Amino acid sequence: MNTHKAPSFMLLLAVSLTIAFGLRVGGLVNGRLHADEAYFAAFARDAVIHGRWLLPGDLDKPPLAIYATALSLTAFAAQSQSSGVLDIDVITGEFAARLPSLFASLITIAVLTSAAWRLYGDRVRAIGTAVLLTTSPALIAFSATAFTDGIMILMGALALRAIAGQRPTWAGMWLGAALAAKPQGMLFIPLIVSIAWALGRLDARSLLRLVLPIGVWALLLLSWDGLRTGATPFYALAAAHNSVSRLVHLDEVLPRLAQWLTYLGALVGVGGIALAPVALFRGGESRRSDRIDALLVLYTGICLAAHWLIAVNVYDRYALPLAIPLALLLTRGISVLIRRDRLVVWRRMAAATIGGLLLANAWAAHMGAIAVGGDGGDGRHGVYDGIDAAAAWIDGQPTATVIYDPWFGWHLRFYLSAWSDKRRVHYPTPLALADGAAALDERAPRYLLAPRTGVITPWIAALRARGFRVTPAARIAQFIIYRLEPPL
Repeated sequence: MNTHKAPSFMLLLAVSLTIAFGLRVGGLVNGRLHADEAYFAAFARDAVIHGRWLLPGDLDKPPLAIYATALSLTAFAAQSQSSGVLDIDVITGEFAARLPSLFASLITIAVLTSAAWRLYGDRVRAIGTAVLLTTSPALIAFSATAFTDGIMILMGALALRAIAGQRPTWAGMWLGAALAAKPQGMLFIPLIVSIAWALGRLDARSLLRLVLPIGVWALLLLSWDGLRTGATPFYALAAAHNSVSRLVHLDEVLPRLAQWLTYLGALVGVGGIALAPVALFRGGESRRSDRIDALLVLYTGICLAAHWLIAVNVYDRYALPLAIPLALLLTRGISVLIRRDRLVVWRRMAAATIGGLLLANAWAAHMGAIAVGGDGGDGRHGVYDGIDAAAAWIDGQPTATVIYDPWFGWHLRFYLSAWSDKRRVHYPTPLALADGAAALDERAPRYLLAPRTGVITPWIAALRARGFRVTPAARIAQFIIYRLEPPL
């Protein structure tokens, strides 16, 4: 169907995108970065300030999303100081680091709406896709963040749009770009291949055109990784950080299933859950639509089973790629409810109720009801309030000051100045810290950065047992900075 003949469609899409922007934009300035966001943003800042574009260090991600963050930092945060060197204010840096994912989230909605139109030839299902993505609580929570997932999902959406438009070469290009944003982008490959098959476009030539660009991207990524002298390959670290080689233990089965189902619920919200049983009915769907939907159900089930039964980390962001098949599937329920030739009172009431639930869940996500990161370490909930001020206090100490930091390494790497001259030292246990501090034979100032909780007690006890005098030097929001004075 020609979109130029459907002004109401374009108007509804514009309204959906406007609402999506309103629900997401607040995340740009809402709290400090999550630990993993700070981790990625620090690599991007080092590229901008110090020219480290090969991203040296322990990195378990490919570079595309981090490069997008670096370009955003360059455009919106980097400033030349009076000395002529570049620097980035950390609060402006937070804003700039989150900006690419915000734009990616909005573009994803438009791209998947177009893909749904191409796949189903149905404006109800196309607009339904926009509505479900706009109001997805998890997508709202993760939209304005510095995680790499938003760029990856956009690349997957572009690949789906390309294959729906009979452009396998472009689909392969976007699939390769998804892999270059995050290794999890490989999950989109079976989705695109299966959709191509459902559309009857998976002959040998099309498959070759699809696969070749992915191979080119893979070679580029391996070449880039090979240039990172002395760094562990990113794919090796990614595998090491997930137990992909084993199945879950018996006592893990039910807790993992419950957690993954919780994450899927956060993707679609209560309104989406209410749509699921309605989507089991037929709303005048074509045979092609039925075939596509059946494949999406199969794909979603396999992905869920793999995340559940293979011992990968149970992270909420690992469920985000399933927003694509789930949104497309649930539009079937919307089609059943509001199909014009079958519109009756109860359907109107059900449609209005589900619409209200979708908006209510979207608003709850906008107000911070979902903890980004899923581990209690969401900066939007005040966990890291004051980390910027604590880092500024540390930056104000003399050159070569030693900062013992058992808990906030990734945060401090970003929140300390890019030109910081302090020595950050990490020890994993209280005894190791006490032994290391005692072995350091010098008189440079030393401090221990700690959260304002009881977890600090064994660390202080270990230091005092080695003769250190431990006294609070500063209390800043959620943090205490202790001064460590070695024995004479």
